[in-house]
Amino acid sequence: MGIFIPMDSYKLILEEVGRWKIIGLKNLFDSLNLNHSYSFFCRQIRKLEDEGFISSFSGPRRRKFITLTSRGGKLTPYNAQFEESSADLNHDLITSNVIQKLNCFSTLGQGHVLHKTDFFEVEPDGLIYINRNGKTGSIAIEVELTQKSKNRIAAKFSCYSRAECFSYALYIFNKITAYEAYKRQLESMTEEVRSKILLMYSPSLSIGTFNFEDEEVYFDGTVKSFHEYFSNPLEVVHQ
Repeated sequence: MGIFIPMDSYKLILEEVGRWKIIGLKNLFDSLNLNHSYSFFCRQIRKLEDEGFISSFSGPRRRKFITLTSRGGKLTPYNAQFEESSADLNHDLITSNVIQKLNCFSTLGQGHVLHKTDFFEVEPDGLIYINRNGKTGSIAIEVELTQKSKNRIAAKFSCYSRAECFSYALYIFNKITAYEAYKRQLESMTEEVRSKILLMYSPSLSIGTFNFEDEEVYFDGTVKSFHEYFSNPLEVVHQ
């Protein structure tokens, strides 16, 4: 039997899995827009799993989730792997959901999950790019499901203020107590720090839900909706 080398759609599958670190089987199929059936796609997944490039396990609601193995990670630019025994399953699934939803917003795109990289000065949960009014930038995504200590919060805020690789950092919370604690800490810091950090409270945030466009975002002392901060403003037509 010959050596199996993932090419074409097999390689696309590996790259998409690595992009999200962990992703549901059906979501993976939908995101790829492949020109073949779901049943054929499932056969490809089994082939990649049999060859040791990906692994799968059952998660919430007995759904099948896919992640890269170390072997599969060597063939993708993302190399994000998830260990089934990790306590971060819920966090990683929510982070993947957040970035997939943000990717659909008009000024945002090319987002993906980050994992164990030395490339950036500070390591967020994910990264997404913005193109607003012809100006481009990068936004670090932090999904905060638990509240950290004041010292840890302040230290990471400061890291983002110095990080040249990110234009901004967007923190997203589903607990109001955590949101308020981070907001108080941010308000006590310098203008240099405050000008790089955005905070958003989204009570709907979960593995399958993230309704964000109308949620309020706090930035440098001002609260506006996500839509107001991130949309291209309407052009004013002078009569």
